[in-house]
Amino acid sequence: MTLSAGGALLAACGVAPQVAAPTAAPTPVAANPAPTAAAPTAVAATAGTPTLQHKTGGTLRFASTADVPNLDGHQRSSPSTDTVWTAYDRLIQYDANGKVQPMLAESWDVTPDYTQVKFNLRSGVQFHTGRELTSDDVKWNVLRARDPKVASGSYVTWSNWFTTIDTPDKNTIVLKSDASRPSMFDFFEWLNILDPVTMQGPDAQSRSVGTGPFVFQEWKQGDSLTFSKNANYWDTGKPYIDGFIVHILEAQSALVQLEAGAIDLVKTEAVDDIVRLKQDPNFQAVQHPFAGSFYEFGINITRPPYDDKRVRQAFNYAIDRQRYATSIMQSLVKPLALFWSSTSPAFDDARNASVPFDLDRSQSLLKEAGVSGLQADLLYIPASYPVLKPLAEMYQADLAKIGVTLNILSMDTATWLAQVNGVQYNGLYVSGDSLGNYQPATPLGASPAWSPSKNNSGFKTDEWTNLVNAVSTETDPAKQKQLYMQVNDYMIDQAWSIVFAERAVIWLTRSAVQNMIPTGRQSFLWNQVWIN
Repeated sequence: MTLSAGGALLAACGVAPQVAAPTAAPTPVAANPAPTAAAPTAVAATAGTPTLQHKTGGTLRFASTADVPNLDGHQRSSPSTDTVWTAYDRLIQYDANGKVQPMLAESWDVTPDYTQVKFNLRSGVQFHTGRELTSDDVKWNVLRARDPKVASGSYVTWSNWFTTIDTPDKNTIVLKSDASRPSMFDFFEWLNILDPVTMQGPDAQSRSVGTGPFVFQEWKQGDSLTFSKNANYWDTGKPYIDGFIVHILEAQSALVQLEAGAIDLVKTEAVDDIVRLKQDPNFQAVQHPFAGSFYEFGINITRPPYDDKRVRQAFNYAIDRQRYATSIMQSLVKPLALFWSSTSPAFDDARNASVPFDLDRSQSLLKEAGVSGLQADLLYIPASYPVLKPLAEMYQADLAKIGVTLNILSMDTATWLAQVNGVQYNGLYVSGDSLGNYQPATPLGASPAWSPSKNNSGFKTDEWTNLVNAVSTETDPAKQKQLYMQVNDYMIDQAWSIVFAERAVIWLTRSAVQNMIPTGRQSFLWNQVWIN
């Protein structure tokens, strides 16, 4: 299997210690449904049920530093997962222990070879229009997701896995694949179920209609989004809040308004503000404990001398990961050499520590490759990744010590995308990436940095393609483990894309915001939140 990459910025848009534990949240681990995680018959969902007395009512006031690109639930973007996507449910959801839990599907049956799954839908669920959800609606969503004109790239390939989709009755849907798909539940955890009637009508571009806990009310582009509580939500008693409003604000303005009490929470990477405000009893820093997001350098291997893996390895050993994590990021993140969550079946602590900061080794590798006086560009988007500026400057200074000149090229998103997606750059790019908390096949196939079919480094070998294909179809845990070891060794050895640290997902909130339960999509269950 190879998944086509969606927009590089969206797929590149991790597992860090929790800064302040959310009230009543369980201790989370990565969302990795192993082949045994999806029991033939699911039990009632319990993850996220508050253990403390909750309050109801009130409007949550978000700040978002970026607007959503559109209202389509089959489009992936970082701002959408915490806003537009609250209007939708999915067939299943991962709990904080990475186990598959019911959502729109009450139970399911999966064949041992993972070529077929039957979902038994929850009865009586209504779209926001009042129309009842049926298996035909789910089928329509699966088929729509394979249209590259409307859905983000990875959805297209995921949907095309299923060559047969049957709906024997209104509450049952059966999906069959011609090959084993042990990571199929990643797709169902991401696939929002949209209302087909709305999406095929005149309001398709101006409304978000699903069965979710919140009802879309208004989008003022560049200004705000407003959602209200779904009073007819199938999960009785939720949401606890009456709704929420999202204000689109510049990053520093959002922090000022948070401290002034004008908003309740904002997602931020402002390290100094996080460290400062988490000491204030009026605020809390809630860090997503299994976000699976990370930072990486990509290298254009289509241009010499980067076609020599020794040169790429030299760049890898020249990264002072520990200094970045502990000094620049003030220990909010962990250094990484591989992007897996610490509870991923592909996680390997020894290999993750196998690339120490070693300028002597870097210099020796360059000498072996016959390279001297090298000049390399580093493409960087300051608007998207301001936290990476000191890292880039530190890297630049360290490379200079071994005779490598690193030219940091700051550019806007459109220019960066054109050069990186087109593999037109000379040297390196730096970016965020994600999905390290899902089944290993998912990020290996879907990421524009790692996909064997097409990636932003121009790296393509039969060995890598075969490894990813094997990981994507193998269902035996012992054989999977061996494959993951081979994948990790290959990624470090070839070094066409170099992971160096987690990317923290942190919300600064007023202390009144309670019960933030994490999801596998880097977001939180806002229908579980209450305001003291």
